[in-house]
Amino acid sequence: MLLRVYKMLRTTIGLPSVDRKVFPFRQRSVDTNALLKLAFTVFSTDPRITYSPASSWDLLREPGSTGPGSYFLLGPRNNGVVTFTFPQPSTTFQWWGWGYQRSDGDVAQICIDGGACQEYSYYNASTNGSENPRLLANIDGLSNSIHMIVMTNIEDQSVNAFGQMTVDRFILDNYEPSGGRYIVFSTDSEVIHSPSSSWSVLDEPGSAGCGTQFLLGARNNGVVKVTFPCSFFISSSCFIFTFWLRSVHSAAMVGVPTFRWRLGTAVDRFVLGGSILAPTFPSNTFISSVPLGFAYHAPMILGGNTPALEVLLDFGHPNVWVISDLCNSNNCAGHNKYVRGPGFQTLSIQDTAIYGNGGPDDTLVSWRVTDSVTWGDNTIAKTTFGASVEIPTSESLDGNFGMAKSAYAKCNGGEYNNFLENMYMQGDVVNAVIAFYQLDGSEGVPPGVSSEGSIGGLDANKFTGEVDWNQMNPQGQWESPACQRIVQASSFSSAIDATDLFNHPILLFDTGDPGLLTLPHDDWLILMSLLGAQGPDSNGNYLIPCESTMTWNFYGSQNRDYTFDLADTSSNNGNGFCNPLANDGGSIPTWVTGTPCFYKYYLAFHYTANMMGFAERNLGASAAESNPYIS
Repeated sequence: MLLRVYKMLRTTIGLPSVDRKVFPFRQRSVDTNALLKLAFTVFSTDPRITYSPASSWDLLREPGSTGPGSYFLLGPRNNGVVTFTFPQPSTTFQWWGWGYQRSDGDVAQICIDGGACQEYSYYNASTNGSENPRLLANIDGLSNSIHMIVMTNIEDQSVNAFGQMTVDRFILDNYEPSGGRYIVFSTDSEVIHSPSSSWSVLDEPGSAGCGTQFLLGARNNGVVKVTFPCSFFISSSCFIFTFWLRSVHSAAMVGVPTFRWRLGTAVDRFVLGGSILAPTFPSNTFISSVPLGFAYHAPMILGGNTPALEVLLDFGHPNVWVISDLCNSNNCAGHNKYVRGPGFQTLSIQDTAIYGNGGPDDTLVSWRVTDSVTWGDNTIAKTTFGASVEIPTSESLDGNFGMAKSAYAKCNGGEYNNFLENMYMQGDVVNAVIAFYQLDGSEGVPPGVSSEGSIGGLDANKFTGEVDWNQMNPQGQWESPACQRIVQASSFSSAIDATDLFNHPILLFDTGDPGLLTLPHDDWLILMSLLGAQGPDSNGNYLIPCESTMTWNFYGSQNRDYTFDLADTSSNNGNGFCNPLANDGGSIPTWVTGTPCFYKYYLAFHYTANMMGFAERNLGASAAESNPYIS
């Protein structure tokens, strides 16, 4: 078996809004040799390791052993040989022997690929034999390829004896496999807990997805069965399996079709490594498109209103409100308003949202209704939204269409389905997908090319190359459950993989947020420290190096990293330090990224697949045309 070993320890440490403008967000080459190396452990029982003669070796489960146990050369010691073939390319090799160095002498000859050999002594006259496994050999500088290691137990001439060779594990240093990781949450349909009456879902601190399954009933017969959504072999699309107990990484297996593991009494999530399966788009796919205004503003026709209402497509919010013709306050003056259509029905449910100080000018009041909604040339006869009779002051848009998941959320979804979910469920679109080709005005595109939003699928003319599909959390919000986060203060400084240094792994995508990035307070402090920020000043503000960047690699990304600038370079203080574009979010529980991070990409939200897709925008003349993407 192959074990990927790392530990996440949750820690707590105990600080100006950003105008709506376009910030640089770019894709660049990242030194994956420096940033994406991972340690992989191969247990002593892995089938790629052979022990000869077999009769001389025994597997013992001793205190300190990792995996299923350690192999000991208990038979004749003058001919023990261990042969190990790497499961995949690696530049380093470590050999860990169980328990201790030997007081009776021990030398191993290690040969690589049938060529160069070197002797390694692990003789230690003072050992008492009670230590945990130790590093006995460390070889680096290998070519990044598959190697064969042959280890032979030879005579230790310093004591004229053969020692007892042991193998606890081998460790390889390797790159993140192409395709990232796919998470199976404990509440997913692929996971069956039996007997069901003994298991309960609890949303505890550190839980992923919709919560952690706890074996609260009888513990003598609890069984967990996982059906993987892809083949589980190293040569196939999924080859790493990891098991998590909330925020603690408990176990991992690679390249084995079956296994037996002591799971304990709680299951939070399983993680598969390998190529994530992209959604497919059948030949009968068709798309309906509308022009987009700045920052995901779209024209929508509801009921009998004319002209269309200008609404924000807000993927960070679950519910919908539009200004109705029943709103007569000054705050509603000058807006296009929703007018009831022939199919109008009231649901007699009032929703109220309070902002700011909570006065009349800071209050939103709407009544839930059902009526028709038209997007381009596609109309759904009945869907639910809020008809507002009271709105906050200074509202520039005619409404807010919450596009968080409801029907396709496994927990914490919206109170009613959004129009696209209903369209898909009623057969008005083939795919529950909405996609955006958003321009910020700086691209210099040919005449006829403009921002556009499509439902029902992807527009093949709006992007180039492959779509990078990334798994989302099962809740209603569009959240990446985890992503690699690389921080760099300047082009001359080292890039830091800070993924495990931050305390909050979840990243929320919010088209309703005009800011670049907002972090929980403790992670904000960590980021400032990593960048070598100046401050805080008397107002709690920091300055960061003007070349500061952050790179994301979503777990699922197909060899693509997303890099964006963290500093407002127009605010250079003359010493190379600038105001940060990121914000301290105080007590918010997740990272939040807003519209400036999306503009540079063709962006898609796939409800039934629970994925977000990123692709490079096509800025050529062909982007003026529209054709459905078929795969």
